[in-house]
Amino acid sequence: MSIKDIILFPFGGNTKEAITCIERINDQSKRWNIVGIIDDNQKLHGQSYAGVKILGGRDQIANYPDANFLVAQGNPDNFLKRESVLDSLNLPKARLATIIDPSAVVSSQTQVGENCLIMAGVVLTSNCKIGNNCVILPNTVISHDSEIEDFNLIGSNVTISGNVKIAENSYIGSGVKIINGVTVGSEILVGIGSTVVKSITQKGIYIGSPAKFLKSF
Repeated sequence: MSIKDIILFPFGGNTKEAITCIERINDQSKRWNIVGIIDDNQKLHGQSYAGVKILGGRDQIANYPDANFLVAQGNPDNFLKRESVLDSLNLPKARLATIIDPSAVVSSQTQVGENCLIMAGVVLTSNCKIGNNCVILPNTVISHDSEIEDFNLIGSNVTISGNVKIAENSYIGSGVKIINGVTVGSEILVGIGSTVVKSITQKGIYIGSPAKFLKSF
């Protein structure tokens, strides 16, 4: 298998996690060469993390025409900007990589899209569909026939039961539990440790067990 160059954007927690996942993949079979990190913050340019250099801003993209990219920005404060940030980079889909930690369990009947980061201990059971540009943090379980649409961020230790749908551009906080058959609408943030027991569709922030609407963004 040929070794592919990869560049990570931007520098942050998800990029740190991605570096660890790639190192673990390479420990089993060398597949990726991390060329560096690109970030728009000029104060970071020239610095390094875990031996990986921050090459500069997005103007550097043109210098690496053959490199793959993982664009995995996003946290509770800025997750709604993920789609516009990716669009602004003008990267063709063929150059977007998906990174899956070797310890993740992914059913052969499950589909995972492009530009996804699936971290250690994640379990994706039978007939799940993970859209494009999703990040799933460690030890989360997504059960049979569930669909996670594009641009979703799923925290660590989340339990998503069967036949659940999470619409695009949402954020599911760590420790959340979602019962069977529920739909979570687009542009929704479910707070840490909440339990979703019925479908929620109004855009905004939900917290508690059962999860209740708190406020709009």
